[in-house]
Amino acid sequence: MLLSNYFLIGIIVLSLWLYISQRLPYIVVALFTLSGLMLTGEVTTEVALSGFSSSATITIMAMFVLSEGLLKTGSLNGLSSKLIHSTRGSIQRGLFLLALIVAFASAFMNNTPVVMLMVPVVLSLCREHQFFASKLLMPLSFFAIFGGTCTVMGTSTNLLVDDIWRVSGGEGFSMFDFTPLGLVFFTVGLIYMMTIGQKLLPKKQSFSALLPESKKSSFVTEVIVTKSSPLNGRSVVEFGFKGKRIAVVEVIRGEEVYLGEEAHRMKLRESDALIIEGTVQDLTYFKSVAKTKLATVIEDRERVPIRSLEMKFAELVVPPDAMMIGLRVQTLGLNRKYGIKVIAVQRRGRQHHFDLRRFRLKAGDVLLVQSTEEDLEKVKESGEFLIVDHRIKHLQRKHKSKTAVSIMAAVVFAAVFTELPLVSLALLGAGAMISTRCLTVKEAVSAIDANVIFLLIGTIPLGEALVQAGLMEEAVEVLFSFGRELSPIWVVSLLYLLTNLATSLLSNNSVAVLFSPLALGLAAQMNLDPKPFLMAVAFGASACFISPIGYQTNLIVMGPGGYSFRDYFKAGVPLTILLWAIVTLLVPVFWPIQAL
Repeated sequence: MLLSNYFLIGIIVLSLWLYISQRLPYIVVALFTLSGLMLTGEVTTEVALSGFSSSATITIMAMFVLSEGLLKTGSLNGLSSKLIHSTRGSIQRGLFLLALIVAFASAFMNNTPVVMLMVPVVLSLCREHQFFASKLLMPLSFFAIFGGTCTVMGTSTNLLVDDIWRVSGGEGFSMFDFTPLGLVFFTVGLIYMMTIGQKLLPKKQSFSALLPESKKSSFVTEVIVTKSSPLNGRSVVEFGFKGKRIAVVEVIRGEEVYLGEEAHRMKLRESDALIIEGTVQDLTYFKSVAKTKLATVIEDRERVPIRSLEMKFAELVVPPDAMMIGLRVQTLGLNRKYGIKVIAVQRRGRQHHFDLRRFRLKAGDVLLVQSTEEDLEKVKESGEFLIVDHRIKHLQRKHKSKTAVSIMAAVVFAAVFTELPLVSLALLGAGAMISTRCLTVKEAVSAIDANVIFLLIGTIPLGEALVQAGLMEEAVEVLFSFGRELSPIWVVSLLYLLTNLATSLLSNNSVAVLFSPLALGLAAQMNLDPKPFLMAVAFGASACFISPIGYQTNLIVMGPGGYSFRDYFKAGVPLTILLWAIVTLLVPVFWPIQAL
């Protein structure tokens, strides 16, 4: 193998690791990846920059705008309200209605905004009927995945696989080519989530659902001892908490950190920082009686004083596409920008005893904030966070609802009954959404998920780079030598399994980019129709149920549902095995494996 090939493999492995770890913003990883590909000399500039001009990238950008047009006009509000009022106290009924609404919407809209819209609705449903939020939020994500597999425009994975096939000279997929198996996935998944899945899902209530009433939720926050505080000159033991369940985790003085007995018995001074844990009510009581102030961790020193009238607690979830990922909480300036104050941070359903001043955000983190409803509405409008409160609503142009639905319906109709390329129709629809004022230009630009786009720009060239360098051909020969004695059905089955396992570690888009050329190569080596092989890749890359990493919607519900990695694994493994068996049985039925 040539030295440049080793360099190419190193670039691919490093870029994928950086995408997974989120140590650098996606745009930085994408730029380094493209530069590295061109430096190898194995890839032309045109190939390295192919992600920018890919029809899949352009189509996905347009789909973000189309989806935002539907959301900004409140086109799904009626269905959401009907879900809350029609559940009638039955979680099974609620799951069924949720599945129908989410899967239908996800078949024609981007999955991520659908789930972000429905999370507050589901939590409101849980509050009203006293359901465990963890019993509904993971199914919400899974239903969106099932719906996305039903059409070519339902998920970026299908669009990528379709684009790669067309670029290689194939015929591509029609709008509803995926529908037969997609409907089977949806039906089986719904039955599973209403039966076995419910038994495997944990019983955890959302912190947001509990905020108005709960006296049990535990949060960690940081307070500063003021000059007038009764703590100044006294120890924690001397002060006492009068029956309140408040734990002092650590005391920070300058660069020194004191823990345990030492933290409780040391004489406190002005400007000492205390990391304390307790319920929302107890923390509020402590702040008032001890005359401490919330640490400005959360802010820089030039902050706007928080107002005391009509204050409420709410939770903000860091979405997967957030630009603040990797930043410290103190650099966000949320008080200055929106008039809100962060008082605690939560990750993966657990409270972590950390110095908030050094805490860097990751996708799915939950920030407990204190603010007015008016300021929370400003946050909602900014789109920077998912506000886990159904009562906070952004301004919607409901009089444009029929217009937005008509535009989306026209795009789907034209894609089904004409030969016009989907990318052209999606762009036309996006332009129509803006020109008819269903959304503004600023809203359209904000709707485009920059992380997803740069992930595509950085990963689309990787597959072609492997092909041009001859590495994909070598991989095909290795796999073919192992599967030489297997029937084509089992080759397709194993291809699905490998793709599915890979998407549990990588993003679904990265997996689609890397495995689609492999599927085409295997089909060519066996002189068979590539469609069944590509279907295995498309469904395998989308069906991410055993990990929150591979699919954005899984990350979105992780924080509000209080899920751990173990919860996804426990509920997802049986479903993954079940769907693998279905793919093995039905792919040859829907798309016969035949010679070219």
